[in-house]
Amino acid sequence: MPNASDFLKTIKFSLKTLGLPMLLRSARYSIQKAHAELKFADPFHPHDGLGVWWQAIKASNAPLPAPPNFADLHTPGEIQSWREEGNTVLVVAEHGYIELTVLTPEIVRVRFNPDHSTFPAPFSYAILPSVADWTPPDITVSKDETALLITTAALTVRVHHANGFIDFLDAAGQPINLDSGGIGWNDEWQSVRRALPPFAPVFGLGEHATPLNLRGHAFHVWARDPGGHYRTATDPLYQAHPWWVSLNQNRAFGIFWDNSRLAHLDLGAAQPHAATISGNGGELRYYFIFGPHLRDVLARFSDLTGKMPLPPLWTLGFQQARWSYKSEEEVLTLAKEFRRRKIPCDAIYLDIHYMQDYRVFSWHKKRFPNPAEMIKTLRPDGFKIVTILDPGIKADRLNDTAEDGLKKDVFLKLPDETVFKGPVWPGDCYFPDFTNPKVRIWWGENLRQLVDDGVAGFWTDMNEPALFGYGDPTLPRTILHDFEGRFATHAEMHNVYGLQMARATHDAIGTLRPNRRPFVLSRSGFSGIQRYAAVWTADIESTWEHLALSLSMVLQLGLSGVPFSGVDIGGFFGTPTPELFARWMQLGAFFPLFRVHCADTFPRQEPWSFGEQVEDISRRAIELRYRLLPYFYTVLQQATTEGLPIVRPMLMEFQDDAHTHSLDDQFMLGSHLLVAPILTPNTEARSVYLPAGAEWVNFWNDERFSGGQSVSVSAKLTDPPPIFVRAGAIIPQWDLIQHTDQAATLPTVHLHFYVGSGESRLYEDDGKGKEYRRGRYKLTRFIARTGETGIRITTRIRGEYAPPYDTLTWHVHSPEPLAPAAIRADDITVTEWETTAHSIIFRTPVIQRLDIRR
Repeated sequence: MPNASDFLKTIKFSLKTLGLPMLLRSARYSIQKAHAELKFADPFHPHDGLGVWWQAIKASNAPLPAPPNFADLHTPGEIQSWREEGNTVLVVAEHGYIELTVLTPEIVRVRFNPDHSTFPAPFSYAILPSVADWTPPDITVSKDETALLITTAALTVRVHHANGFIDFLDAAGQPINLDSGGIGWNDEWQSVRRALPPFAPVFGLGEHATPLNLRGHAFHVWARDPGGHYRTATDPLYQAHPWWVSLNQNRAFGIFWDNSRLAHLDLGAAQPHAATISGNGGELRYYFIFGPHLRDVLARFSDLTGKMPLPPLWTLGFQQARWSYKSEEEVLTLAKEFRRRKIPCDAIYLDIHYMQDYRVFSWHKKRFPNPAEMIKTLRPDGFKIVTILDPGIKADRLNDTAEDGLKKDVFLKLPDETVFKGPVWPGDCYFPDFTNPKVRIWWGENLRQLVDDGVAGFWTDMNEPALFGYGDPTLPRTILHDFEGRFATHAEMHNVYGLQMARATHDAIGTLRPNRRPFVLSRSGFSGIQRYAAVWTADIESTWEHLALSLSMVLQLGLSGVPFSGVDIGGFFGTPTPELFARWMQLGAFFPLFRVHCADTFPRQEPWSFGEQVEDISRRAIELRYRLLPYFYTVLQQATTEGLPIVRPMLMEFQDDAHTHSLDDQFMLGSHLLVAPILTPNTEARSVYLPAGAEWVNFWNDERFSGGQSVSVSAKLTDPPPIFVRAGAIIPQWDLIQHTDQAATLPTVHLHFYVGSGESRLYEDDGKGKEYRRGRYKLTRFIARTGETGIRITTRIRGEYAPPYDTLTWHVHSPEPLAPAAIRADDITVTEWETTAHSIIFRTPVIQRLDIRR
């Protein structure tokens, strides 16, 4: 529960942003929502009256339902028989049926039905339809005195005769994840209880305002707007991801609860060594995924839920937002100021004030009289415009969009066929049913004018969906959805509403602008959201506590299959100190989404808003980001093909080093860059742990360190952020540009090689279109080998794309002064180079082999 101070701040914020009439309307809506849920609890026999309204008043601010005590649930009982059907084994218990399907040697799906032995084909918005077409692996089914055994090349699944408990073991018979209570259910809930290995960290669940290790806490899986801002441990938040991953004896595994209804995950809170997953209705269905490496688990999870498509290059540039930039004049002035101050920037966001009366798909006629011309004016300076989209359609007879939607029957209804209305920014609104294919098409058609005007991307907000109210401010759970013709209530569709809105928006851009890559940024989402949108952590506070939280939240999203994410740098709610804003810029420069955003009830947060010193620090952070863009883009492309995060916890790259398992204040960007941000005020130095198994190079001064130790690094506000490079890596960089369109004219790419042995890569394409899918890309793999006699770097190139440059600029960073006897680039002898204390710099054409003789 919020404390009195937080409550007063929320009321003050709500009054300032909504006004008293809408605040009162919000209170009334909370009662109306509760009434709709009580009235249609049985949709075939609705009941009403003063008694129902009185119950609604009492229930209007009720907490989310809690699962029953696990010990009070029914259990399957003893195993009676089983039968094998291809890669599926159906187990018949005393009180139900367990279906185990082996999808790959490392992935097993578990389903339970208390009533029927026939399981319908599973449908899930999270799981790719193509999973059904996977080639079944070979399995062996046998039994011993205590259990049924299902064996693959990587796993043994033990189903105990006595109680139906399910254990997952590796190929050598060693436990990976054991049962800790089996399956339980009653008329409203179904649960599974799994063992948590001793001392093992637990990660995942998408977006939660907690430190990186989730062990010892319990969470709801229910997309919810907390109301303008949130604090540490606020639960739930905007994203809903029923997925967690852990380690057992340094072997990684993950479990995905494939049910979109309200879920509750207890990760060792009630019982320190058990994880209990409970769902409020629907089918008990989960997937177990084995590694043994964490990166293998994440890659296989992405095989199930999909990988992000490659976004346009400009989305990696710096992006400036505010709630709101309220006029064309303000936007043009802002753009000129970035260029005048020589601060790189690629995108400006328009929040709800660009709309006419907050009506989605509209432009405010006075504030933005000619949006297409404004966007055309910004284009030569490289600026893109991203506009916000809310799902609520103003319920007004003068609103053509609403009238068209009513005519075409696209809005959600109550069980009595009444079109639902609820309060959001425009007042009472209708809500599209994005689970209906025809509604997604209708939504896309309405985006046509904004796309024709030149809007480059869309920002889907309020799509939990969030309404103005208290308690659980969303749609009544009794609202009806099409669900691809299957029909369901909002209780089942709530968590996927944001996912389906992002899908409709993403697919619409792809249709309306077929030769360009879409970009959608979504506040809400379910597992699989990465297929359609990037996400951000929404209304974070301007505090040091939330600076640290922003890192753990981005890391958790990456560990949950969502590689492209970011935060409101500087904080959405509140006023950061100059020092806090500077530190947030230094950290945010390494997040996939690099965007500043804040509420208009607080002071502005442009890079120059905090004085010359912070402007200079911010500029340097942004410039570093732009120089590193070829490295970022390469790691981004890897996320699209391998399903790996861009920002990674240390243990993902160094799982064998136990010291990395608890590190949550430093991270890896890709495989080669270690970043140690400053997360506390008045800090002048910090300790950085350099993992074992690698040699490390200080990015700024080339000082070398062996792995497996902590080093102290200067971390004054005016110092650059601590960054280390894994020796043997090649880090590609560009000359400084002011926006990503300028990359098309760069004469060279800088290849910074940190002497050692290792493999690196550089991915390149045009950054805009979809021709890369047909081979129009260039992927260069570098293999570096360093010995006593010299250095050899060989390249392997794939793809048909020709970059704009014809020169490579090599920066060879050496642990000692390097005086080469000879440098050969293919058949060319390099005769000129520059020498510094720890590096040499020279240029070559694009080559296949480089030899540096000592």
